[in-house]
Amino acid sequence: MRTLGHPIIVGISGIQGSGKTTQSRALQNYLKSHFGMTTCILSIDDFYRDQKERQLLSERIHPLLKTRGVPGTHHVEAISAVIDALKRGADESIISIPQFDKSTDNPKAVSDWKDQKLPVDVILFEGWCVGAQPQSAQELAKPINQLEEQEDAEGTFRNYVNKQLQEQYASLWKKIDTLVWLQPSKFEMVYTWRKQQESQLEIDPNNNTSTKMDDADLNRFIMHYERISRHMMNTMPKESDWVIELNDDQTPKLVRHPDGHSSPQR
Repeated sequence: MRTLGHPIIVGISGIQGSGKTTQSRALQNYLKSHFGMTTCILSIDDFYRDQKERQLLSERIHPLLKTRGVPGTHHVEAISAVIDALKRGADESIISIPQFDKSTDNPKAVSDWKDQKLPVDVILFEGWCVGAQPQSAQELAKPINQLEEQEDAEGTFRNYVNKQLQEQYASLWKKIDTLVWLQPSKFEMVYTWRKQQESQLEIDPNNNTSTKMDDADLNRFIMHYERISRHMMNTMPKESDWVIELNDDQTPKLVRHPDGHSSPQR
């Protein structure tokens, strides 16, 4: 039997590299050891469209959609279906959850997907853009960086991404019961944290290839989602139920509770 009678969904959001997976695992262990709860960690990164699908998007809508990352490059309907299955599936049934291989920039084979046995008490839904809200037309008008200035001068890319947030993603966010935001000291920390992640990617042993990025590639990649990341840093502290302020080494510095009180972390 489920401890709570039904699973709840906790969204864990923060700019890329901010330690969402680490925080999710820590919370998973805490809930298990202190309350005997069963949790499922669900990452939005595991639902990226494959390279062929993103190539089609780049041809039909805008070339910048070839790169994974922004809203519009995920299988939102698949995320929603998995969440619904985790919430409503019969006890003892198995839900198969997709897995994405960032070293090859494509989803893993179905045989490598993660199996989750039901029931679960808590679904920890983590991702860099989880809970992101769309911007106004005025905010979208001006390019935010060199990539937008040179390759999206007319705003087609950023307006398409914003529309995805307004439509498909907004419906997905409504499934979240409690939202946690990891707040960095500054946006530039994403470069440091993402570089650390890239250094941990391994070469695919099957074809001896890797999509590991050098500094120039990483800088370009980050500019794809700089707009949304900066917007979230400005808005999420007010929109989230819990805010965890981070030190530059990703450790929690301060936790703001829903009642408005803050607790320093040691």
